[in-house]
Amino acid sequence: MLHYVSMKKNTGIIKIFISLLVFSVVVLIAVSAILLFLLRPVDVSNKQLVRFVVTRGQSVSEIGDNLLEKGLIRNSTAFKIYYRINQEKHTVQAGSYELSPAMSVTQILEALSDGADDIWITFPEGLRREEISQSLQEYQLENFDSEQFLLQTIGMEGRLFPDTYLVPKQIQTQAIITLMNNTFEQKIALLSDQIENHDYSEEELIVIASLLEREAQGLDQMRRVAGVIYRRLEIGIPLQIDATLQYAKGFNEQTGNWWAVPQSADKELDSRYNTYRNPGLPPGPICNPGFEALQAAVDPLFTDNLYYIHDRSGQIHFARTLEEHNRNVNTYLR
Repeated sequence: MLHYVSMKKNTGIIKIFISLLVFSVVVLIAVSAILLFLLRPVDVSNKQLVRFVVTRGQSVSEIGDNLLEKGLIRNSTAFKIYYRINQEKHTVQAGSYELSPAMSVTQILEALSDGADDIWITFPEGLRREEISQSLQEYQLENFDSEQFLLQTIGMEGRLFPDTYLVPKQIQTQAIITLMNNTFEQKIALLSDQIENHDYSEEELIVIASLLEREAQGLDQMRRVAGVIYRRLEIGIPLQIDATLQYAKGFNEQTGNWWAVPQSADKELDSRYNTYRNPGLPPGPICNPGFEALQAAVDPLFTDNLYYIHDRSGQIHFARTLEEHNRNVNTYLR
């Protein structure tokens, strides 16, 4: 009797298991059918191309939401699920694409992974022309010519605005220069009233902005350093800015970069850019400054400070007198 009850109990468990298994299979089939439907094209008859931009660092969720908003997919969640399942095969690249509602999610992901018609190129603040040229070479633009870029940007240091640009892969060298220079002109035009009423010319202000870009970080710090620069210019004290020595020396073969830490002997460099030997501003910008540096140049924060140093962590310490400055040197650099 006990054996019969046990068998009956086991049979019941098996029936429950089979029922759950059948239910799970039915649910799986239903979910798969829904997912397959949601992955289909929105409208197979609508082949009109839509420009779709993927920005650098954009998440899959954001891309899915934007595709849905553009009417290119049926469901953003289905897009995300499909991408997660197939992400080893698909690596979405930033750039500009031509997509249509007639494309399935699979086709859209293939397009986003094959590479864009347009790509994003980024230039951080504080680069010199040669560094911009090197950076452009890394993007492997089809028609970019480094030598042509350097020739055509002679005299344009400081006027190539650092930013992130969306450009065609086939963009010509001159078009890149024009784009960066036009952006600079648009940005500096925002400060036209302050520049017009300033004691220094626009070109001199760009030089000062380039010094600030290499010497300080953030608008507040840049404004304080600008105050020191203007006070020194007014009194006639040499600026003694290390970044000008770095610019004068150029590329350092040992360190492999353009901004190697200056040595004591560099202060004797025979260069008009040596602000240890020559009073006043250097003859031109030493890099291409961003907007905050331009703002700080036209709107400095004046204090009693005449000196500043960077400690080993990059923090700036200001001083009003040479005695106070020497104490800072002993405290933070020795």
